[in-house]
Amino acid sequence: MGWTFHYQKMSAKEHVASILNSWNTSEHASVIAHKSIERTLWLVVATFATKADKIANKEKMRLIVAVLRDKQDGQWGEKEVSEDMGPCEVNCPLKFLELAPGDAGSYSGDWRKRVIAYHSQPKPKVGDKYTIGEHDYQVILTKPWRVKRLSDGQIFRAGPRVLARATKIV
Repeated sequence: MGWTFHYQKMSAKEHVASILNSWNTSEHASVIAHKSIERTLWLVVATFATKADKIANKEKMRLIVAVLRDKQDGQWGEKEVSEDMGPCEVNCPLKFLELAPGDAGSYSGDWRKRVIAYHSQPKPKVGDKYTIGEHDYQVILTKPWRVKRLSDGQIFRAGPRVLARATKIV
């Protein structure tokens, strides 16, 4: 599936409101919880078989959806990836795993294990050093995330997801 971009310019807050409104006005779904982390909007979505079931609050199931967000030329776009698709993003709030019980035998189960592993790791701090590939880097900023390559001082973006796969230098 591809990305959907909006032709009207809007703020980040308006973009999130637009996504939530789209889900909540659907006859077969409703957002139970949401949280925006970096450029990912995490949703816990309740699904319903019929409009009558939604009105009666008879949930069919709950699932977690990662709405990947990007801005190009002043226009916001999004791509929705449900947990059963096994998103690459792992910074989903742990509470969301409790709100939406998943299927342990699917991509969802593997993804949930990666989310738990991500949250169990110590968070990178300014001054921490990592090896990525053949180079060593040092964290110099955490908002926005920046690392400095130690061999030549060049600055790069590298957030917790990248650093989680790197080797920490002790």
